[in-house]
Amino acid sequence: MIRRCRPTFLSPATLCLALVSFLCASATAQSDNGAIAGQITVARGSFPPDRIELTLETRGIVVNEVWTDDEGKFIFHDLPPNLYHVIVKDEKYEYYEEDVKVNPHTNPINILTIGLTPKTTARTDKSPAATGENPYLADLAEYEKHFPRKVVKEFEKGVKCQADGKSNDAVRHFQTSLKLAPKFYPAHNNLGTIYLSQTKFAAAQEEFEAVLRLKQSDTQAYFNLGNVFLLTGHYDDSLRMVNEGLRRQPNSGLGQFLLGSVYDRMGKLREAERALHDALVIDPSLSRAYLELVNLYLREKRTTEAIGELKFFLKSFPADPLVPKAQQVLSRLEGSVQPVSETP
Repeated sequence: MIRRCRPTFLSPATLCLALVSFLCASATAQSDNGAIAGQITVARGSFPPDRIELTLETRGIVVNEVWTDDEGKFIFHDLPPNLYHVIVKDEKYEYYEEDVKVNPHTNPINILTIGLTPKTTARTDKSPAATGENPYLADLAEYEKHFPRKVVKEFEKGVKCQADGKSNDAVRHFQTSLKLAPKFYPAHNNLGTIYLSQTKFAAAQEEFEAVLRLKQSDTQAYFNLGNVFLLTGHYDDSLRMVNEGLRRQPNSGLGQFLLGSVYDRMGKLREAERALHDALVIDPSLSRAYLELVNLYLREKRTTEAIGELKFFLKSFPADPLVPKAQQVLSRLEGSVQPVSETP
């Protein structure tokens, strides 16, 4: 079983889905090679406004080149044991290089969190970063190109309230921004995430559908709407929305996690297991995906695999709010496993 670990990066909207079914995890076949995965952020932890190319070298030889996705995530697959150099050479940012020693026998996936520093000649966004429930829709500088400044300013106030846990105030600011500019879809999105966290599913659905009416290409809105349908038991609609999102962004860890969760509820366990494994290859920080797989293993009476994944979850995510419950389940499972006695 390959063990994967990286810092958790989940929005509360994603967590809302995960809490519905308690457990999940991940197991894949043993491999002789490893991987390097991670995420790039720029000023104040925000996503890069454009995709960034990374180069992987060893002994001066280029091994591979990859581009980040829309959330700054990247992965180098199938790496033999060696010392590698991860390099970012982008004209907008200061040069970055980091040495990574790959030894798949002790650490199958090396996780990097890369913070790039914008060059002084490059334009940077001076406005506060939008740290709301869905940072995918947080390009404030871009919004100002299409909407009045007072609309964006009101949205920023709502984002700050949302980040501070003042949901009622955040809702008021987002609604005000929509009164000023009814087509300002980011406010619909953040309203939807607040309603989703409050289990106001009908209201959340209305807001995410509004996002798609205003911006049909928005990938995250499909995932958010698929999440709502999943939580309300409309699995066919959920599957349709998630597939629409994955059609636009097939390398989304969240999208694959949602796909696996939908298949799981529909009883398509083989498809569910495959999608959850894909999610964890793309984004090993999806702690709830591990627990979703544990659920699947338990239904199939694959107790040994469930125990292994629970142990890995507890080791890798000690601060997760589901740790106490996971510990209880692990204790119960370990107590139910009878040791195999040798025949004299």
